[in-house]
Amino acid sequence: MLKMIDDLAPGAFDPEAIKVLVAAFDDAWERVLRSGIKFATDGEKARMRETIARRIILLARNGERNKQHLRDDALLHLR
Repeated sequence: MLKMIDDLAPGAFDPEAIKVLVAAFDDAWERVLRSGIKFATDGEKARMRETIARRIILLARNGERNKQHLRDDALLHLR
């Protein structure tokens, strides 16, 4: 997640915001894993992680800083 933030939004977030983004991503990813989803390939798994990260970063760039909102939106975006 930190690499994605650096690649997609270098310098856009202060350390506190980065903590929120990482926590939202970690929580979202944990929920995906607990859902029992099976990935056909490692590439598919990586693309899903990237999709979650990109969505969280997009929302955060628009000002969202609530961890639960970031997490929930990313998960809804996967549907």
